[in-house]
Amino acid sequence: MTIEQVPYVMIAAGRSSRMGCPKGLLRYKSRYWLEEQLSRIRSAGFHTIVLVFGRNQEQYLSNILFMEDALVTSHCREELGPVYSIQHAVRFLSNRSINRGIFLSHVDRPVPSSNFFKTLSKEIDFSMIVRPTFKKKAGHPVFLCNDFCQSLSTREITEECRLDHLIKNSNQLLKEVNVSNREVSINFNTIEQWQSFLKLEGEEQL
Repeated sequence: MTIEQVPYVMIAAGRSSRMGCPKGLLRYKSRYWLEEQLSRIRSAGFHTIVLVFGRNQEQYLSNILFMEDALVTSHCREELGPVYSIQHAVRFLSNRSINRGIFLSHVDRPVPSSNFFKTLSKEIDFSMIVRPTFKKKAGHPVFLCNDFCQSLSTREITEECRLDHLIKNSNQLLKEVNVSNREVSINFNTIEQWQSFLKLEGEEQL
């Protein structure tokens, strides 16, 4: 199995109340941020892309272009947090007999450049959980091995569940890979953080 054969799951189910609109619909250059994210995933060569939406699905579907190559699913349980969205994606893939583990990221975490995945391909062990780090800070995308995904699929999810805690308390081995791509450690939850990210990217517009 190669990295490109692993499904890439992008979670975009949050309410984004502090942002004023879904995070994937923020403007980045001449397009929406989710369109940029999809472009980066495609550039890395992934065969299967899964987008997980919440109640915001119609907003995305009416605005985002070129999603024909992505598998789209949604749920209405945003109050249970991101781990529920991950579980939803795992079950969605399992129902399609796609059981290869997943690469996981969220719409508020930039997809790294394709050279990141070339570096990771030399380090990855598909029997383990693999997490990138930048200057000792854990980041995304995380590879969740199939055994972890199958365990997650049957777990009762509450709003207190956190992925890092589930990884720490699982029986799966964790491999951390130090990378030079600073974007793996970035996430934005407020307009100010988004503006800081744009500044880092050399952007001046919202």
